Amino acid sequence: MALEDHEMQWVCSHLGHTAKVHKLHYRSTSGFIERYNIGKLMLLQDFNVAGRFAGKRIQDIAAEEIIGAQEVAHHTKHTEEESDVECPNLEPDNLNLLAMTDSSNESDEVQPSTSVGGEKKRKIAMKRQAWTVIEEDELLTLFQKNFIPPRRTPRLKECSASIIKSRTNGGEIYKRNWENIKKKVNNMIKKLNSK
Repeated sequence: MALEDHEMQWVCSHLGHTAKVHKLHYRSTSGFIERYNIGKLMLLQDFNVAGRFAGKRIQDIAAEEIIGAQEVAHHTKHTEEESDVECPNLEPDNLNLLAMTDSSNESDEVQPSTSVGGEKKRKIAMKRQAWTVIEEDELLTLFQKNFIPPRRTPRLKECSASIIKSRTNGGEIYKRNWENIKKKVNNMIKKLNSK
């Protein structure tokens, strides 16, 4: 409430204490309000959405609006990034093959720990799958151009094309995630470079 000084004095005398006691005890939630507003400012900065709320008072912005604006910004950014990626021969049959390979693969990596409510969860370790000699030979044939100088790591487009080729030719690497294929080829190139 916005009370004038004399009105505040009336309230204090009615309650039987001084204005100092009133400010000390009855306005103790102002620390919480201050931390809440500072938290909203930090969210605006962290999510990089401060421009969307230009001209608004921090008291008028709800935390849910900030999180919603961040999700919209993240979705827009993610959509723009996806549109820049070129994919090989995206016909319906090939899309199904890519979807099948992505969903059927287990990651070779250990998932990072996440925290909920201040508690850290344990890392979920995924079972690593060793590369067989047959898979390594298939990688050498599919990525021949990557193993001759100048040696370079394959990109998403090349890995996706190799997964499709492997599946249609009855190979083995289509069972692997494209990121794991990229890492394996990169490690094979490093091994060649160190010789």
